[in-house]
Amino acid sequence: MTMQVLAVDDSRTMRDMVRLALTAEGIEVAKLLSRPLMPPKLSNLIDRHERYYKRNEKKDFDKARRFYRGDFYSVKRAESEGVDRLLLCSKNLIYAIADTAVSSLLGPNPQVACVPRNPRSQDAMMAVNGLVEFVFDENKMRRRSATALIDSVLCKRGIFKTGWNSEKDRPVIKTVDPSRLFFDLTVRDVDDISYWIEV
Repeated sequence: MTMQVLAVDDSRTMRDMVRLALTAEGIEVAKLLSRPLMPPKLSNLIDRHERYYKRNEKKDFDKARRFYRGDFYSVKRAESEGVDRLLLCSKNLIYAIADTAVSSLLGPNPQVACVPRNPRSQDAMMAVNGLVEFVFDENKMRRRSATALIDSVLCKRGIFKTGWNSEKDRPVIKTVDPSRLFFDLTVRDVDDISYWIEV
């Protein structure tokens, strides 16, 4: 059997892998075409954000995460010059700060409390509370909120991504790694952000 294959990723490695996989299945690939996954403008925007992240934020993110894990003893002398000596003492202060933020801002068992705005809403309050509690329990919101809060302490931002699971017919809430999400950094207010890109 001979066929033409259109690969979505414009990567030589990907094309070779597809060709190898199809050949292993006994399919001879006569021609393997490829098409870029995204328009050039979007690709350039993502490249620009990745360069900015690697140049300005990656080092700080990695250092904060290392300190949180307790790896501050392995810090090289050059890296520790700008760090307050108190941070390099026997106690893990970064972990203590993040843990305090989680315990004081999140609490051990967060609950949903709807506030009705009119008499009609008053009647639906219990149903709405139950529905939101169900969604939070299904999505393990306490754990996800703690992860986002720790990200915000270490990386200056904690991000939730909300979607819809059509099979289960319910919302899906995930935390996004701040190093994989780019947005318009020129705005001063979060409501003015014109785009978010997860890579």
